[in-house]
Amino acid sequence: MEFSVLIFLIVVVKATWAERRSEQWFEPRQNQQILNTLNSLRRKAASKVAEGVTASNMKMLHWDKALEEEATLLTSCDHLLNEEESEMSFFDFSSSGSSTSFREEWEWIDTAASQGVLSIRNTAALTLDEMFSEVFEEGDNFNFFTRRCQKGSNCSRFLQLAWADADKVGCSINSKCHSDENVHYLNCVFNIEAKSLDEPFAVGPVCSRCPESASFCDAGLCVSSCGFNRADTCYCPKTCVHTGIGLGILDKTRCTCECSYGTGTDCQDVCENVQIYENFDYCAEINTKEHCKNDKFLQLLFCKENCDYGCKKSPDVLKLIKQQHLPKEE
Repeated sequence: MEFSVLIFLIVVVKATWAERRSEQWFEPRQNQQILNTLNSLRRKAASKVAEGVTASNMKMLHWDKALEEEATLLTSCDHLLNEEESEMSFFDFSSSGSSTSFREEWEWIDTAASQGVLSIRNTAALTLDEMFSEVFEEGDNFNFFTRRCQKGSNCSRFLQLAWADADKVGCSINSKCHSDENVHYLNCVFNIEAKSLDEPFAVGPVCSRCPESASFCDAGLCVSSCGFNRADTCYCPKTCVHTGIGLGILDKTRCTCECSYGTGTDCQDVCENVQIYENFDYCAEINTKEHCKNDKFLQLLFCKENCDYGCKKSPDVLKLIKQQHLPKEE
């Protein structure tokens, strides 16, 4: 059973009478608009690493009815009221009534959140785009290389938004649980939890590392198939040919590679074992018939060259290795 993950956004909108006309985006079943906004931001997620950088394995999100129902339960008035009472018991606002102080407290909840529940208050958004843009901007606080938020800053909502492996989401909106009619609550539940200190996505050419479960590319996001309605934007990004590294046969129907040399979804990686220990060759130790039969998971994870089902190095790579080990002429 996959662990569901929640982004809980409490949106406070101070709307004038003129602005209330734009409040129609808060209607409870604007699923496609929410989905389009989330996928649009996922396409741009890697730009937070550096200008021009792209994500190579970002999956497209699809709406999931079961996750929507879970989000609906979490936006029920009873649930929200219990959460507000619980949260207020932790904080003493008597020393400062400023929105900045309140926001800092909510960021503490978000950072300390357990079981994937993220909470924050927004005091300005008037549209879905504005609301989710604030979440997206939290990516400025994320250091991709250390995989941490900057000290004193929050970025966990951005990580969930940009978590490449997530491909299902369900959201719910409730605007009838607060004495202030301009207070709206939005929950989005993802099918896969963002994990701290893990890489949210792989940097590289767009769709170059789409997994086999979503091997096609639709406008920068990995999808399981193209279909007739997306012929203009969807294609198979694989060639299975990377000179000197990998070579394979492309199955255009499934957009998958059967690699003769190299490894990876497009035969784009050098086939080599992971050197786990400095002075001990673990892969050589378990390269036996018995271990190949009983430890296939470990073999494929760390020792890809081992066993009959393992990958093979390109002849060019083998030639280079041989040259590196030849005695140098004096």
